[in-house]
Amino acid sequence: MTGSFSTADLALARRIEAAEAANGFRVARAVAEVSPGLGAVAEPFLGGCALFGGVGSPSTHALGIGMQGPAAREEFDRMEGFFRERGSAVLIDLCPLADASLLEMVFSRGYRVIEFNNVMIRRIATEGPPAVKDGLTVSVACGRDLDTWNRTVARGFQERDEVDDSFVEMLAGASRFGQCYLARRDQEAVAGGGMSTQDGVAYLFGDATVLAGRRRGAHAALIQARMADAAAAGCDLAMGLRGAGQRVPPQLRTGGVRTAVHAGESEPAVAPDKVSGVYWLRPWPIQTDGVVGFWRLGLSRWRPCLLRPVSSYSVPRPRPG
Repeated sequence: MTGSFSTADLALARRIEAAEAANGFRVARAVAEVSPGLGAVAEPFLGGCALFGGVGSPSTHALGIGMQGPAAREEFDRMEGFFRERGSAVLIDLCPLADASLLEMVFSRGYRVIEFNNVMIRRIATEGPPAVKDGLTVSVACGRDLDTWNRTVARGFQERDEVDDSFVEMLAGASRFGQCYLARRDQEAVAGGGMSTQDGVAYLFGDATVLAGRRRGAHAALIQARMADAAAAGCDLAMGLRGAGQRVPPQLRTGGVRTAVHAGESEPAVAPDKVSGVYWLRPWPIQTDGVVGFWRLGLSRWRPCLLRPVSSYSVPRPRPG
């Protein structure tokens, strides 16, 4: 791939969305292995993946749908049923370049936006091994280190040292569908991040640094280590999600990051008769510090019997797939 990334690059969007949908199936298998009681499962729909990792789980959503051509109404109905029969809201990560037929169905069925996300992408060049700085080292987590990774990332997301065991358990599935990296300073784990690869795309996920370890180079070292391993694995693109307005790490900016096409996620309506419809943000680029941003919408639709209080979703929502 040569030249600049473009907001109108449908081929690139399809490749990125397909890679994340493929990751969704891997997430389901990993979560089912670690927490069989959750009933984690993924099924193909509309050219993408519907993933259920438990009611309220950040891994429960449809992704990569509508990217391969017109969407059939009957298949959309079946996708909605996939979530409802498991007691979940219908949550959709929707790319702005999805087929117009899918957008029409979303508009007409009472979905609303709950969040916007950016997908950051960069080309991968040959990179050397991560540098050791101020007693900081990065290694791949294996065996017992996976438990350390789960708890370190949980501490970073929840921004406290004492974390909820349920949140740690939720991260355990993410730690088994890709490769996990721990950053240590003077032998103490201070940050973690993960990476999975699919069709030449390296997906970075789970990045979190404990409060006491921030702004001391741990995240930069994690990025450098994963970029080196991604290059060695033959990947030419790296991607990762950032919430709208979140700071882009300078290590990604200097690596030529662009925000590609992705969607956000939506919150349940207060009541079925108060659904305000879908709010659509056109994929205009947002440029800052040389990084071009494209929006991805996150949508949700709830049935009356499935309504849950919004407060039940107050836990930080890392995105493992």
